[in-house]
Amino acid sequence: MSSAWINTTIGEQIQLQRGVDITKRDFKQGTIPVVSSGGIGGFHDAFTGVAPGVILGRKGLVGSVYYLPTDYWAHDTTLWVKDFKGNYPKYIYYFFQSMSGTLKGLDVGSANPTLNRNHVHPIETRWAPVAEQKAIAHILGTLDDKIELNRKTNETLEAMAKALFKSWFVDFDPVRAKAEGRPTGLPAEISDLFPDSFEDSELGEIPSGWEPRTIREWGRTECGKTPSTNNQEFYGNDYMFVTIPDLHNGFHIISSGKQLSELGADSQRKKLLPSGSVMVSCIATPGLVGVAKEACFTNQQINSIIPNKMEASWFLALAMIENRDLLLSLGGGGSVFFNLSKGRFDEIEILAPSEDLISAFSGVVSDLMDRCFATKQEIIALTNVRDTLLPKLISGEIRIPDAEKMLEEVDI
Repeated sequence: MSSAWINTTIGEQIQLQRGVDITKRDFKQGTIPVVSSGGIGGFHDAFTGVAPGVILGRKGLVGSVYYLPTDYWAHDTTLWVKDFKGNYPKYIYYFFQSMSGTLKGLDVGSANPTLNRNHVHPIETRWAPVAEQKAIAHILGTLDDKIELNRKTNETLEAMAKALFKSWFVDFDPVRAKAEGRPTGLPAEISDLFPDSFEDSELGEIPSGWEPRTIREWGRTECGKTPSTNNQEFYGNDYMFVTIPDLHNGFHIISSGKQLSELGADSQRKKLLPSGSVMVSCIATPGLVGVAKEACFTNQQINSIIPNKMEASWFLALAMIENRDLLLSLGGGGSVFFNLSKGRFDEIEILAPSEDLISAFSGVVSDLMDRCFATKQEIIALTNVRDTLLPKLISGEIRIPDAEKMLEEVDI
């Protein structure tokens, strides 16, 4: 292999192979991931390629790229690297990531996008020597590993918040402990806020003194709206415009895929949500929940609760997550098109403990979510560095020493 950067073609450096068709009913119990253009779709007991693997979306999701550290089955909707020809596999993965847009532009399908390997192999490119391939892959991999670690940290923090809510306000663990004469395991100042007995209600047995309140008693509901997409001046970088895909990224919302300009905000100023508003998807994909870190807008698929007291935000958000089955039943259950009206949404009941207990709960969860916020900010910063470095490292525009200096600036 050359020890210097060279001009070459993709086909001279690696060989792509079309994947092998398999249906889910043909899967046999095993641990081998079956990778389609959309990612891992299941597991099987046989493989088409051995680890490590690089797989490209060929049909459907053209431009997707996956790295497999284990043996795998490459589905017919993909192309996989059959021969790396001595090149470093992780570098090949990042190389194809850098040219995702080019791959999409090679679409030869009609109704369904399709990528032909014979159109990929002739593409001319600059190519790094193997030693530099490994260094490039190490730098980008370090960033990806840190991003993934932060994502897992956030999943843990959110799971802790959900578990605490369930223990206190669904299973009533502290109340049961006090009723049975057992210690709650909580600090005395928090333990004292829980009653030590239960009472009967329409909801069944609930802690004494607690009562159900409808959403409209907890605050004001605002249904979002989409500004005219025919006027591009409505869209800019001034306000988050939260849509359902943003709610898939965890319930601490600090960024959005789309943003509104000041002009777009002025077109629906009455629908501006203050920081702390609880957003709930109520059309199409129900029960996704987010809490706004800053003032923002949403589209019409989201109903948002503006709490009478903002310290109840995290309590209400976690209550809505716990009530997802109820949301489904009110919005049509298993119907093809889910739609929960604002009127029915307002009538949902949430069991209310004392305000002092809500305040104590908010204090604990806010600490968890502040950590989540800091971690998400770091993810954004790391992602920006990675996305800046990726094309420049692959093209040779930035060399390793300069990239390492950038890593030092983000404390990697």
